[in-house]
Amino acid sequence: MIDGSGQAVPLQFTAENSIIFKARVPSIGYAVYRLTDKAPLPAKGATVSKMADGRYQVETDLYKLIIDPVHGGVIKSIIAKKLNNKEFVDQLNARSFNELRGNFYNDGGFRSSVDSAANIEIMENGPLRIKVLVKGRIAGNNYTQVISLEEGQPRIDIKLNIDWKGNPGIGQDPKPATYKIDLPTKPFYDDSYKLLAMFPLNLEQQKVYKNAPFDVTESKLKNTFFNRWDSIKNNVILNWVDVTDHNDQYGMALFTDHTTSYAHGEDFPLGLNIQYSGLGLWGRNYGINGPTQINYALIPHQGRWDKAGIWAAGTTWSEPLIAVVADQHPPEMSRSLVKVPAGYEVSAINFDGNNMLVRIFNTGTGNKEKVIFGCQATKAVLTELNGREGQELTLLKQAHQISTIITIPKFGLRTIKLVNAGSF
Repeated sequence: MIDGSGQAVPLQFTAENSIIFKARVPSIGYAVYRLTDKAPLPAKGATVSKMADGRYQVETDLYKLIIDPVHGGVIKSIIAKKLNNKEFVDQLNARSFNELRGNFYNDGGFRSSVDSAANIEIMENGPLRIKVLVKGRIAGNNYTQVISLEEGQPRIDIKLNIDWKGNPGIGQDPKPATYKIDLPTKPFYDDSYKLLAMFPLNLEQQKVYKNAPFDVTESKLKNTFFNRWDSIKNNVILNWVDVTDHNDQYGMALFTDHTTSYAHGEDFPLGLNIQYSGLGLWGRNYGINGPTQINYALIPHQGRWDKAGIWAAGTTWSEPLIAVVADQHPPEMSRSLVKVPAGYEVSAINFDGNNMLVRIFNTGTGNKEKVIFGCQATKAVLTELNGREGQELTLLKQAHQISTIITIPKFGLRTIKLVNAGSF
């Protein structure tokens, strides 16, 4: 594999006859890579091995991670090498990291993936990516977890699939004979009984941040638990929730591809709501009629969410690069349409005739910043959401690009209209 400058790029070949390589692509743009018949560049990197005690050690340039098959394939340790070898797993907590646990009220009460040993299969063994398959059981139901780590990638990806046997009841026992719709207390409110993926963190006096549409909030709740409609707490996780220690020195961000709820408390570790089954709102029965499939990811980090770039990491995870095979490459081996500084994010690009409208969101800074466009235009105008034009921006023209300076308040939006936008 050769990049645009003619340099060889390390490769990894998979059992599915696919090729993995680490691509560097400019923002809202493309980069061209070429396959050759030359020998691939030798690479050293990520590895996974079985230890003498039966546990598995996964190691990349960023992490050393231990998986314990005897206890359901839970993660016993996550050491972040470049974060002062910080251990992120709470070794003293009664719950295990990446443990599945919930109240199966018709099948003996609280059950956990830790209750049964798991089988571990190494799907990929570096040097660029590690994939470990965990096969386990919880309350008689089979599940799999694919844990993926990549060389140079701070994110730890987990893909969970649970093949349910029938329709088990999961949550607080609703006791249908005593359930009344007009009572404020409802058994399905309390997430501590639902099936959770648990993440006990080695972080003191924990604080919780979470994203919302064009916003990030810090939770002031002592815990997320309630059981009455008149005591509802905001426990929604839209895309991510981030838990830090009291001074924001270290943190762990949890991403999910499902809008669901999270659990957390002073004496309760971070948990992701995976499954509920039983009576719900308006007396409806929320049953299970197929497998549960969910993807989530974790990023250990230093600093608060904005300093650690958590918003951008979440966007990168949910909107991965797209590879296209072509017979010929374009005139330029790499090109970017819009470049924004760290903390800014392009939320939309639309075209209105010959005009290009670029909407930019500020996730955490408030300074004047430069925005660069890989196209030409006769002028740039700030435009309101209703289309009304406002201030005209000064454009600086350079070879094959134009730029302007813009100020956006924190969590603010600005739309720039490039008039008569076109290629150089």
